[in-house]
Amino acid sequence: MNFKIRKLLLVCSCSPLLMSVLCKKVDTYENTPLLKAKTKVTLSDNAIFTKRDTLWITGTVSSMLYDTGTQDSVKNDNEAVNDSISVLQLKSEDKTSNTTEAISLFKLVTSVGRIDLLGACLDSELIAIAHLTQDGQSYRYKIGLVPEATGDFLLDWLYPVDLTVNDLNTKY
Repeated sequence: MNFKIRKLLLVCSCSPLLMSVLCKKVDTYENTPLLKAKTKVTLSDNAIFTKRDTLWITGTVSSMLYDTGTQDSVKNDNEAVNDSISVLQLKSEDKTSNTTEAISLFKLVTSVGRIDLLGACLDSELIAIAHLTQDGQSYRYKIGLVPEATGDFLLDWLYPVDLTVNDLNTKY
């Protein structure tokens, strides 16, 4: 039993990499010279959601970036920053994958910022667009996923994030 759980976690962590081969090429985090700030992402409480619930994802990132060339912080002058999130549903392993695209299984809502669906994988990737806050200190988004189907789902961020889940008091 313990071996099966380890195997599932290993496959889950590798599946976004395998899925990325099938999608169009996207510039990676490391190729962006100034972008050295992690988005802090918080998920709403509950481990299980029903079709009436909304899973809220709140992301915040500083408006200051670390410039690797000057070794100093610089102001990000963009009006908005993006966070690419893959939404996948776990399925039975079929020798090629254990996930399938799942954007269509959710109704997408926004409270702060906006959502774009023009990511690398149109059926599995959404782009949360965070706008600069009024005080100019950070960028923020709050998007919601309302399930329209039941199942086990996987959220994966393209860029590094600090992920917190309040109800479990766990930081990943």
